[in-house]
Amino acid sequence: MEANKRMEDHKVGRGRIILASHLTSGVSRIYGIETRQLQGKAEKMPHYGNSAAGSTVWTWDSGAFGKEAASGSVTVNLRFPGQYFDSETGLHYNWNRYYDPDTGRYIASDPYGLDGGLNTYAYVGLSPLMFTDPKGLEIEDKKLREFPADLASKVKTAIKKAKEGINNCRSGCKQDMYGNGGPCISRTLKTALLRILNNATFIFDEKNTGDCGYVLPRDNPSLIFITAGGFDFANNDCCRVEATIAHEAYHLLEIYHARKKPVERNALNIEYECFGCNKAAPSKNNSERGADGKWRSKKSERDGKVY
Repeated sequence: MEANKRMEDHKVGRGRIILASHLTSGVSRIYGIETRQLQGKAEKMPHYGNSAAGSTVWTWDSGAFGKEAASGSVTVNLRFPGQYFDSETGLHYNWNRYYDPDTGRYIASDPYGLDGGLNTYAYVGLSPLMFTDPKGLEIEDKKLREFPADLASKVKTAIKKAKEGINNCRSGCKQDMYGNGGPCISRTLKTALLRILNNATFIFDEKNTGDCGYVLPRDNPSLIFITAGGFDFANNDCCRVEATIAHEAYHLLEIYHARKKPVERNALNIEYECFGCNKAAPSKNNSERGADGKWRSKKSERDGKVY
């Protein structure tokens, strides 16, 4: 396939997309275009390209608003998410309007009018390190990935409620920061959980209907996955999404501090104490770490029973 296809043709996964740069003597040369992480926030845009031999053949240090020019021996016209560099004008085609990297603004007003904000020419509210706008129509939070629009709104609300639930949870008990020592949660634990949620990126796993959520500490200890099962309250044993978010944040706390003792009971107690989930923590520890390295909040272990 061509190098200069638009972004919709390239699925940015865990930091790598593949495309062919050009044809030489009838042979297509394949290059891997790498994305990178910025303070734990997935940018979902290309930064450098490697040849099949592993050498760097293209780089782009975007800067805050994408003004800097790309360099290299091959041509790659991908820019910010959803954008395609127009070499004739120097503008970035962004589906529904053109973006000018020199000014950090669109050259046309927002098709949605004032519904998109008072400044109808602004790109992502002047905060490109935090947000994206793949179609030139609507700002997307970089901390939310793969969520359809309706669920993204619900997750934003759930994240806010998770922080509020943790912050307002009963405290004053004698506990260490891992939750040992009582049924409520300590102020130290509250602070640790809120710090994790403030730095976490949330990803939707639409194919997973058996779990409520999980984390991948071996790949990235700042990611929290919310599954399709986590939204299916009628046919699943998951509590509210905000409770699942707090639960998985606890697992990331355990990862950060290299804790080797049982943690599932304490994670469930956070759901019970802070969010009123009608699921008492199991009397025995039921470790959720699978062979794939995932820590899971599974319905089969939420009340101590095996389904």
